[in-house]
Amino acid sequence: MLTVVVVGSFVPLLLLATRSSETFFTPEHIPEFPSSTRRIVSTSLATDEILWDLLRYHKISHELVGVSYLVDEESMSNIAGLVPASIQRVGHDPEDLTTLKPTHIILASFNNTKLLSIAKSLGVKTLMLDRFDSLEDIKSNIFAVSRFLNLDAHGAESLTQDFNAFRKKQYSPYSAEKTGSSALLVNPDFSTTGGGTVVDEVIRASGLINFGDQVGLTGWQKVSPEFLLKATPDFLLLHKSWQNIQQRPKWLAPLFARKKIIYYQERDIFSASHYVLSAILGLRSRVKPVDPIVRELFDPLRLDFLKAHPLGQLELETLYE
Repeated sequence: MLTVVVVGSFVPLLLLATRSSETFFTPEHIPEFPSSTRRIVSTSLATDEILWDLLRYHKISHELVGVSYLVDEESMSNIAGLVPASIQRVGHDPEDLTTLKPTHIILASFNNTKLLSIAKSLGVKTLMLDRFDSLEDIKSNIFAVSRFLNLDAHGAESLTQDFNAFRKKQYSPYSAEKTGSSALLVNPDFSTTGGGTVVDEVIRASGLINFGDQVGLTGWQKVSPEFLLKATPDFLLLHKSWQNIQQRPKWLAPLFARKKIIYYQERDIFSASHYVLSAILGLRSRVKPVDPIVRELFDPLRLDFLKAHPLGQLELETLYE
């Protein structure tokens, strides 16, 4: 019997490579495996979301026997409430991984070291997903998971086909508008993003300029109060908790008073799966609600999260103050 597990960590690959090279793989080096029944366990929210839709496409969702404990967190998970309770939640206790008796493990690059150590000790076929810095990385990860499970490519193509649509309509992050409205994301810890992140690409693919990138920031950085008070974006992207005025730092009041604000939850902006398309379309529909590109791209999408959220009713909320 074949079993699959999905995990994550920034731990060097050598930690896992101590096992036989016959059991450890990267997305670039995935051998062909014979088809067989699988037991699949995911301990990363990104791979929870990928596997949930990928396995349902292939009508083998019964092979998923474990998902991360984050799958039920509504603020973080795009599939909260969808995964049956009969599928075990793992991660709080890394030893849970052992009880599931995996024969395949898929690791992402953000799980804790004890979980990785247990996964390594099981000696099963293991795939490490370690790139989550761009939309192209997310697309590549989906295809890597599909190949690792020996599935035909149609499922991965279904989940990623609308990544290509943005390129065809010239709204990809590589051809996004260089002039027009700008947006600055500010997290509750006062970090923001410059260029070189998925969030940067989400902002640009939605037709906005990333203010952080515009002023020369790269990656994720904490910014000073002086930076925020002098910032001049057209839109602020703020965590939903800041809808409560009492949660906002009073010294930022001048910034809030003169900007258009779009509130986000983690699942909207920070998705590391195909659900990132929801953030792009949702953000663009807020910025340009009558944009024909949004409507044209929205209708063909066949993913459940878009069927459940008609145009104009996505989770991103806009408030003009």
